[in-house]
Amino acid sequence: MKKLPREPNQCILCGSNLNISKPYLGIGGESLIRDFAYLLPEWVLRIVTWPNSVLREKANSVLVNKNTFGDKKLFWCDSCYTGMAWPLFDDAQLSCYYKDFYWNLRERHDVYFNKNALLPHESNLAWARTQLDWVDRHGVTFSSAIDFGAGDCAGAYLMSKKRGLKNVSVVDSSDQTKAIANSIGFSHSVSLDSVKPVEFIYSSHTIEHVADLTHTFALLESAVCDGGFVFLETPNVADRQVFASLVATPHTFLLSETSFEQLSNSSNLRLIATETVGPEWSKHHNVASQARTDLRVLFKKISS
Repeated sequence: MKKLPREPNQCILCGSNLNISKPYLGIGGESLIRDFAYLLPEWVLRIVTWPNSVLREKANSVLVNKNTFGDKKLFWCDSCYTGMAWPLFDDAQLSCYYKDFYWNLRERHDVYFNKNALLPHESNLAWARTQLDWVDRHGVTFSSAIDFGAGDCAGAYLMSKKRGLKNVSVVDSSDQTKAIANSIGFSHSVSLDSVKPVEFIYSSHTIEHVADLTHTFALLESAVCDGGFVFLETPNVADRQVFASLVATPHTFLLSETSFEQLSNSSNLRLIATETVGPEWSKHHNVASQARTDLRVLFKKISS
């Protein structure tokens, strides 16, 4: 992948000027109470929430987000419809946030992980099934796969148990992911750096959380064989209206179809299919956009 611009006034994908920005933890999200909490000094927030354990947990979440994202701005590129948090994160900082806070919080709630067994959550299996059916409709076949940002391993589980694929591995830094992977029998890695190339990479709602978008995309390219495929799904930040209203936490990049076209043009991963799915943003969120909420993209790797 070619070297891309890194100056803070330029888009990291297309190099255009970034003239539109907003605070990362800005006012106008889905929860006015949470927005107000971001404005309070730490000592006030702790005093107000001290009598209630649930409120204390929510306050801690606000404080962690302020410490992690409080110095960030969100910039928007009107040329390639890409949003990004700035200054960019380094891997260590973001890994710490996910390992010490984000995944610990999610692992305590069975809406994200199935608490009754070391198996994927049924709702995640249902969504992964629709994603893999979409990949099938594009004539993609493969005998080896990686589930990148595997979460509860729903994608890996379907590819292995329901489709009979023998060579499936998962990549995720969550301890719960590792426990599920070990229980089912998947090999597990915390990053793409050392994995053997496979014929297919599946990744659902992960690419928007990485520290370095172009570096991660280069790792995906290296981790897939020539002629292999990469499937990604991400929130569909299709226009400035979505960017202006969407609650970003903990997203580091806000991506559109044009974002992926730019990434494809700078790599050996050719964008071969896209589709927007889900409800319109305007129906379920405080977002004045008719675009659908999720974006699926499929790449094929060509020879260098």
